[in-house]
This record gives sequence, C-alpha cells and structure tokens, in this order.
Amino acid sequence: MFKIKMFFIKLIHGEYSFQYVDLFRQNGFRSPFLRCIKDEFFFHIIMFLKKDPKVKVFETSEIIQFGNTSESLTSQELLKTKGLPFCFNAFLYDETEITLIGYHETIQKTKLKSVYVFANDVFILGEYSFTDVDKVDSLEIFKTLIKKYINESTENIDRFFIKDKDKNQIYFADNGFEISIKYFLVKNPKAKDVYTNFANSFLKSDENNSKIIESKLTEMF
Repeated sequence: MFKIKMFFIKLIHGEYSFQYVDLFRQNGFRSPFLRCIKDEFFFHIIMFLKKDPKVKVFETSEIIQFGNTSESLTSQELLKTKGLPFCFNAFLYDETEITLIGYHETIQKTKLKSVYVFANDVFILGEYSFTDVDKVDSLEIFKTLIKKYINESTENIDRFFIKDKDKNQIYFADNGFEISIKYFLVKNPKAKDVYTNFANSFLKSDENNSKIIESKLTEMF
C-alpha cells in the first residue's frame, strides 16, 4: 500500500514535494532526502520577526534580490532551472506548508550553500551559507555586500540588516565559524501576507497588546 501511494503522489505532486515527504512521515519513515536545516524553522526567521534593536539597519536605494531569481519564483520552476537539489525539507509551520530546497554553489571562488524557502509555494526567503571561510574571506564577503548596496565606508560588524524601498531585507550574520546572508523577500503581496501571519501569530504569543502588535507590523512592512 505504501509503495502504491508513493507512486501516485510522485506522479501527481512530484518527488520533491510536501506530500511526498509527508507520506514517509505518516508511515513512521525518515525523509528520503538530506535536510537543509535540522533545527526549528522558527530560529531561521526570528531575527526578522523580532529584531534586536542593537543590530544596525542600513537603507539602500538598490533593489534587494536573491541572486537572479524572480519574486514570483515557484519551487517547480526552481527545480526545473537548477536541477536536483542536494537537500530538501518539507513540513508544516503555523499551518503553512514550508519547503526548503538547497544547492551547492561557488561564488567568486568561494564555496557556499544556497537555500530557497517557499511558504505555500510562495518564495519568501533565500539564504547563502558560507561554512569554509577564514577572516580574509569573511572581510571580503562583508565588503562586497556593503559596496553593492550601501556604497559607503563602515566598520566591519558581525550583524546588520539592509532594507530597500519595498522593505525587502538582507540579514548578515558572522559568528566566526559560519557566515549567513538571509534575504527576506516581502515585495510580493503573497509573501508579505505569509510574513504578516507569522509575525501576528508570534507577537500575539509574545505580547498580549494589540497596539504593540499593530505598530510592530507597520514597522516591519
């Protein structure tokens, strides 16, 4: 019965789909794919939903974009363009279907992992992770990002945001062992709705004050 269900789900939804992975989960099996993240998804978006006031925010006139991808990108379009991923996650978060698709890439002779995150097949987040870097590489990555979006001299800092006029945001974090650059994409109204729902749900559980929730959502979007 399992193999029959797997055949039809793969036929209808494809192998890289929430339905396919969920079939394994429902039957007590591990996902057949290497996971892109092993911790809670919440920890990958909390810095955007609840910003640390001590983290600097830069404004940019440039359009923030994850690589050369479109804001309307779907998971199937990504798979068709880039081919089979090396990692894949699919699960429910706050009643939303989350899919993560990851690839190994090389940018400026530096190896990295790129992860594309979809919520109900809406592209909401892209992330570059550099895990094999030294201090020179770290500084070069920092300088390249600042030059592209800010084009002004600034001290080397471990964490910061860059925000464009559409309120898309980049979050840069260097913990000394890994560099993570997250692209929170909200220009697409559907993506904005996803983040608004996440933020609303989180803030309600965090603080029971509707005025605070409203002001924070306004600031965010």
